[in-house]
Amino acid sequence: MATLTIPDATYNMLVARAARVRVTLEDFVVPLLERELHAPPPPPPLTGEAWQRAFSALTLKIQNEAHLYPADHVVETDRGSIYSEREDAQL
Repeated sequence: MATLTIPDATYNMLVARAARVRVTLEDFVVPLLERELHAPPPPPPLTGEAWQRAFSALTLKIQNEAHLYPADHVVETDRGSIYSEREDAQL
């Protein structure tokens, strides 16, 4: 059987959760791991024109829902300010 090393804090959290549902740690963790293994991989991050289309759609959605916000609410829709906060932003 393979061994998996995890931080003590994570181990203690898993033990506590398993105890709350009254199962062994293995019976608690194995289904979670199996479910994760069968989950589809996350999509790659959007780049270029695809990112611009998604951003434009989000901006339009925000503008169309402006009436739902309080009158003094300010929504920042400037691409530069939002995009520059991304770690992978390349200006």
